[in-house]
Amino acid sequence: MNDALVLDGRDHAAFLRGHAPGAAHLPVGEWTERAAELPPREDTFFVVADDDAATIEAVARLHARGSLGARAAPPAIATDRSESGPARRVAWRPPAWFSACLAAATLSPRARTLDVACGSGRVVAALAAAGCAATGIDRLPDALTRARLLATAAGTPASFALVDAERPLPFRPGTFDLVTGFRYLDRALFPALVELLVPGGELWWETFGEAQARFGHPRRPEFLLAPGELISLTERAGLNVLDARESCPPGGPALSAIRAVRSGRAPLRAGT
Repeated sequence: MNDALVLDGRDHAAFLRGHAPGAAHLPVGEWTERAAELPPREDTFFVVADDDAATIEAVARLHARGSLGARAAPPAIATDRSESGPARRVAWRPPAWFSACLAAATLSPRARTLDVACGSGRVVAALAAAGCAATGIDRLPDALTRARLLATAAGTPASFALVDAERPLPFRPGTFDLVTGFRYLDRALFPALVELLVPGGELWWETFGEAQARFGHPRRPEFLLAPGELISLTERAGLNVLDARESCPPGGPALSAIRAVRSGRAPLRAGT
């Protein structure tokens, strides 16, 4: 646990004066509007607040939102003030499948990317941080507000647009080098996504498998993939699957994921 994330929830002035080395900072009072910057729910991490009572309350709040790995920091961490100044680490991270795809592919400088149903914007911010010309779309204005806030906090310029992915997408064919989608499913959308890609462009997608119904949201069958269905959807749309994964750890989430390429030139390969 020595390398576990430390999430410091004290106010800005207190954090700047001193904190545990490598701690991430997000004041407890800003957790609601900046929820996208909290650690992923499946992560294990330590929490620091103003005092023991405040820390216990903060941990309980995180548990209520599903972050069962949140733990009160032990005294050696909770009282450590050996580092000062702004945080050098953030608490949030993009999905693990996104990171795996990013490691396996070389995106050209300023690659044009689109994240569908971008939600709180973690994938868009990560793409922008990788040097991409990143665009995120979502049909919910409040989601885009959170996404813009995350991109600003991360210092990653990105574009966002209010777009309902269940309607025709407002982009010309061959606009993007990469299209991504996480925790979203519309089976009818896949042929349209292929048209948005340049030849050799890639699709990175991950969403819930049908076993997710045992763990919670979503439970409706139209939002859950049968085993092998994501590969079938992708191949029927005209893409070549480069990698795929289905996972269901104890306690969930149950996920299906693919990385696929539109034929026309050599796919993106691992960087050197």
